[in-house]
Amino acid sequence: MKKADVPWDEITDTQKDIIRKKAEIESIGDRIVQLEKDGDNYDDLHKARMKLKHVKETLMELEVKAVEQNVDLIKYGYREPTKWVND
Repeated sequence: MKKADVPWDEITDTQKDIIRKKAEIESIGDRIVQLEKDGDNYDDLHKARMKLKHVKETLMELEVKAVEQNVDLIKYGYREPTKWVND
């Protein structure tokens, strides 16, 4: 990949998708809290918990993709490597 071939749209879309998934996780979490308070519909609570699990898995995949994209940007000189916490 040359500098000119950097997939900026894909990188942007990945970052937007991460933000959306985090918001979705928060919304589902709020729904779970409400369902737990109501305590009358186990099926809806189970569905919400399973959806939360799925969305968290999707978020993890997006975050891995973002890290891979950041590594590519570092390789091609668009970003400086960040210092590790323990350094």
